[in-house]
Amino acid sequence: MLHFDGGYDFPDEHPPCAPSAQKTVSTGIGAPGASRCEIGKIINLLLADEFVLYTATRGFHWNVTGTPFARIQELFEEQFRQLAARIEQLVECSCAIGVWPGGGLGDLAKSARLDSDPGADLPAEDMVAELCGLHGGLAKQLRADIVVCSERCRTPGILDDLRGLMSFHEEAAGTLHAMLAGGADVLLRGDGPMVAARS
Repeated sequence: MLHFDGGYDFPDEHPPCAPSAQKTVSTGIGAPGASRCEIGKIINLLLADEFVLYTATRGFHWNVTGTPFARIQELFEEQFRQLAARIEQLVECSCAIGVWPGGGLGDLAKSARLDSDPGADLPAEDMVAELCGLHGGLAKQLRADIVVCSERCRTPGILDDLRGLMSFHEEAAGTLHAMLAGGADVLLRGDGPMVAARS
């Protein structure tokens, strides 16, 4: 069971959100308001986006081919494990502010702003390019989301988490872009950079 100590500080001037709009729990931080609902919605949209990226990365890890392909497969595995940890972090953040993520995996995919369905038979270089674009797109989206959240929440914890997530995606996109810049030979030869592990 997850336990939350509250501590998130939201402006008081907004009216309560509709009971049907979000599932909420008492966290000791006051009645849920429009600010809380808006930030919860942003976090849950990010959760959906991260799930799309995780699914694409894991699918590519399963299906990448080439001789050899160990290096790029290792990179994909490292990234999907990092994405899984980031997803858990977002779920905890959502619950901590009292807005539970709703629905199942199908609902996550439907609500995502990120779109990826490239198929499993792409060449390794195209897989890297796809993931590079997805990471870059999420970093850009996070930058916009952080602006909104900074106006709605006075607690630095949420903003620090989102900034850390943005930095992760920027770094991952940079790693993938560097591999693309080296060409297909670098992708499959195994002397391209690996993304740094993050806790």
